[in-house]
Amino acid sequence: MNASFTFAEELYKKMAASPKQFGRRDIIRKRNDYIADHVIGKVVEFGFKRFLEENFKISFSVDLTVWDDQHVHDNGHDMATVIIDGEERDFHFKTDIKGSRSSSKWLLVEKQKMTDFDTKIYVIGILTNMPDGQDFENDPYAFRGHDWQVSILGYAFNKDLVDPETRKGWIEYKAGERLYNPWLIRNLRGKNNNVISNHRSFQENLTRLINNAPGNSRKHIGPKLDCTLNYGLPIGWLRNTPEDWIKFADVVRGHSSA
Repeated sequence: MNASFTFAEELYKKMAASPKQFGRRDIIRKRNDYIADHVIGKVVEFGFKRFLEENFKISFSVDLTVWDDQHVHDNGHDMATVIIDGEERDFHFKTDIKGSRSSSKWLLVEKQKMTDFDTKIYVIGILTNMPDGQDFENDPYAFRGHDWQVSILGYAFNKDLVDPETRKGWIEYKAGERLYNPWLIRNLRGKNNNVISNHRSFQENLTRLINNAPGNSRKHIGPKLDCTLNYGLPIGWLRNTPEDWIKFADVVRGHSSA
């Protein structure tokens, strides 16, 4: 936690990451909001590192490097160096570990991040014992003395967000749109893409479910989105069974080299 605060403060001091609101060039985040966001992200990385160590004897180096230029970064790869049997290896499946709020219902990935970085895996974690509203964003320092707990919710492959054939998102959101209520589309497909025929039929089923939702149901949740185009995946569709995590460990071992 202390290392994460130091990292976030140095990041802000050097403006090594953009202070602008994601998807909005006209909104500059306040210092504490900026610090809180980067602290959550880095703490979740440390939490996932411990998760892999305790369950699969796999570790990785949490990158605390602060670059002097916003255009110089790790290209979205949070597990570039993994440690297996005491040996450092290069992991070739680009992995993005994302920290989220405990109330989050969706994994959202900006289109340009997916196309520019070619990320293969997204891991989602949350701080389970931190306030979910504005309190933490307004003053993250007030919670430094708390017991910080990380919960790893699951992960998604690139193909869970984007159809490999058409390269279109299974569920796309444009700026100004709101998130679908995950409850309404809970039966849209089987877990982990098991029951998808093609992109066109998926879109038809999605439209049908939203249009035919009962009149008294909440079709959408949350505020309007700012980013030009997001790919979305309900949190409940993440891969998180014991078998899924064994597969994740196998991917790390199979796609890393000394």
